[in-house]
Amino acid sequence: MQYWTNKETAESILDIILNIDRIGEEKYKGNVLNVNYTNYKAKTLNEKQIFDTIQEVKKVVNNLEDGYRKNYLLEKLEADEYFLRYLSGDDIKYPKLLEKIEQLPCEEIEEEKYLSKRESVEKLTTELGYKGNLKEKIENWLEDGYLNKNEVVEYAKKYVNKFKEKTREKVLYLTENEGIESVNPIQDVFWSGFSKYTGNHKGTLTFNIDKKWNRYIFLHVLSHEAYPGHQAFYSRWDYLLKNDKFPLEASYYSLNEPNNSIFEGVPENAIDFIGLMDENDIFNEKEQKNIILAKRYNEFFRIVQTNASYYYNTGKMNKKEVLNYMNEKAFINELDSENTYKFFTSKLNGICYPSYYYGKNIIEEQFSKAKNIDKNKYFKEIYDNPHTNNTLKNRFSELF
Repeated sequence: MQYWTNKETAESILDIILNIDRIGEEKYKGNVLNVNYTNYKAKTLNEKQIFDTIQEVKKVVNNLEDGYRKNYLLEKLEADEYFLRYLSGDDIKYPKLLEKIEQLPCEEIEEEKYLSKRESVEKLTTELGYKGNLKEKIENWLEDGYLNKNEVVEYAKKYVNKFKEKTREKVLYLTENEGIESVNPIQDVFWSGFSKYTGNHKGTLTFNIDKKWNRYIFLHVLSHEAYPGHQAFYSRWDYLLKNDKFPLEASYYSLNEPNNSIFEGVPENAIDFIGLMDENDIFNEKEQKNIILAKRYNEFFRIVQTNASYYYNTGKMNKKEVLNYMNEKAFINELDSENTYKFFTSKLNGICYPSYYYGKNIIEEQFSKAKNIDKNKYFKEIYDNPHTNNTLKNRFSELF
């Protein structure tokens, strides 16, 4: 087993996060710990004991000579401390939560960025032959690509292994026994898709069939949840840990820590990583254009959703106003608007909501540079080394 500190300190870090996850489940009936790669059984700690353990671990970490390892662990410990205070009822303002837990700004995304994405969607829908105003073009495009709820599971199964092979070919090594055990439908949830790692390089996928899916948007979500997105990430870290190439201190993934933007940003760019935005042997030219449009449309409405989260969580709009805003600015339907609202107001999930938008941009910006220099070095850095937003930006500045 690899340790950055020592066995006792590494296990104390696991005690911290496993107990925070337990408290979240007890208080709010949900989990913040998505994956734990170890079989470690945590000591049961109360909130004061967790705070005390964080302080003791910080003392050890501060003595590390390696700046990257020290910063990574200290930044995550600070996030754990703030999130635990938040769960305990401390009145911490939303901007401070974003700063300390997710390492993200709390600000309105500029109108210029929204207009740029809107213009891209307008241009692409026109090129595909759609007429009318933008709302009409989008609605007709969504309808033309409609995926019936009874088709969702089979459509996922049709492409998931093709995406896995493209990941092996273009992105990273996956073990021979790597695979998805089942694809499942679900209803009455606010999320669109969910990837659950079950261990030994296996996982399950679950998709919300209440959602009115467009098949090209669904392909983005499939690559996000499976390959080379979450499932690939989960499996890769498990492989590295079992082969003594990954530290015990980083052997888990929690939503409310400053590496969440990377864990969401990589999947948000997944379909680009495996080359499906370019000419490929899976989709024809027209399908490829629709896949590109789906990505641009996702970027368009993600700006609006992220701004809606900002407006609501900073008190600038009430629920009715943010629902209207999402519909008027990006033509987001009632169900998707309601689910977006439920997501960014969730006690356990709400803080991390902006990480989709900002994480996608962090990863995409560097990928656009790296793909013309050394894609393999880029992929190795993001898949093989644990990072916070800050440590990754520092590393990228050295590499590219």
